[in-house]
Amino acid sequence: MVIVGIGCFVIAVTLVLIAQTRVLGKVARLYLLEDYAGARALADRGLARFQLPSAKFGLAYNAAGAAHHEGLFDECLERLETIATQGASLQRHLVTSLRATTLLHLARDLERTRVEWSVSRSIRKWKYDDAISALLLLRGGDPIAAKAAFDFGATLDAAAKTVVRASGTGLVLHGKRTRAIEHYWRGLYLHEAGDPAGAEAHLKLAATSGIRSIYATRARELLAARAA
Repeated sequence: MVIVGIGCFVIAVTLVLIAQTRVLGKVARLYLLEDYAGARALADRGLARFQLPSAKFGLAYNAAGAAHHEGLFDECLERLETIATQGASLQRHLVTSLRATTLLHLARDLERTRVEWSVSRSIRKWKYDDAISALLLLRGGDPIAAKAAFDFGATLDAAAKTVVRASGTGLVLHGKRTRAIEHYWRGLYLHEAGDPAGAEAHLKLAATSGIRSIYATRARELLAARAA
């Protein structure tokens, strides 16, 4: 009877783990396909049901990221506050990076934004990191260091020879979104640094990227404001 009981317990746990993995996979796919409202709704249902730490992190982070791309920045920050991370982990990198960029969108709490961004970069760097670092330096009153950081990032990008091969609609959309985000941050920095021609070139690429995200929306808004 004991063996049977243990066997039933193992089966039950396995089924729960499979269910959690499936829900997390569906949320991640909705996020990649830019169905942000659907991703948030499904993630919230999963968070109410499941307890596996890795699954809870994935669900909570994807829900926060979806809110970010919808422009629901305060909701994004609230969701991030519920996520626990430890040490110099990829999870901590993801959370601090998302919090920093969300605060940057809101132009709120520059010092905390710097701290979050510094922690994120100490763990892992994104391709468009230097544009964000430059923007933080510029807003902090150091235009010379900001330009140096921006120019360094642009030089690295021009020298890069990486070939990315993506398969599947979700991965293709993810690649488009990443590139659009890069152009947005570069365009925003150049806009605030007083380079209208450079800003327009990058903002147009973000605005016409075809992605469904606050980055494309804000790029269009900036272009419209510049043309008015």
